[in-house]
Amino acid sequence: EAMAAERLWRAVERWPIRDVSSAWVDTVWELDFTETEPLDSRQESVITEDGLDSFSQLYEALYPFAADEQEATESVWALFAENNVSLNALVAVLYHFVQEAQNKKADVPQRLYALHAAGLYFLLVEIPGSIANRLFHLVMFEKCLQTFQKCWPQGLGLPRKRKKSQTANHQCGKNKRGRVAKKTNTQMDDILEEEEEQEEELFFSASDLLQIREALFL
Repeated sequence: EAMAAERLWRAVERWPIRDVSSAWVDTVWELDFTETEPLDSRQESVITEDGLDSFSQLYEALYPFAADEQEATESVWALFAENNVSLNALVAVLYHFVQEAQNKKADVPQRLYALHAAGLYFLLVEIPGSIANRLFHLVMFEKCLQTFQKCWPQGLGLPRKRKKSQTANHQCGKNKRGRVAKKTNTQMDDILEEEEEQEEELFFSASDLLQIREALFL
């Protein structure tokens, strides 16, 4: 029990929650997790200094509490209260990372942070007592759900669909024949061609897509 609490606290200390402006936190909650000013860049850089490590470590430390593996242990909520760490501030910080990826132009790190932040929020609301501590907010919950869709580059289909697209392009030949096929064949040809164009504009490497895919299936 003591080890779990110590592990959790080491993970929480990597997040500068106490330094976050209470006025900013209040605004995030009062505006129901809609458009607000972003988190202070200095605090954001502390969290992201080691990439996704802060997110992963906190998730791993919280998981036993959500999985009900802590029998008769000290409440995770009491740990936050005793150490003067605001749960509202933690949720507001997670919202910041989720919100950053709502933009279609979000880069790979922003998408990865958003996916991990959404995963952390879902984990928090799974822990017994989250409702009593008023952590659940419908808008925040829905934004986290949307994150899984928004973080996968738009226009990219499943690998099977992409394979069909490549085959169709090969058969259709050059652009001129592609345009004819687009008019005369099924609507799927049109969709696949649009997906290719969007993919070219996004400039996501295979490595980028693999990282996003892995974060989607955390």
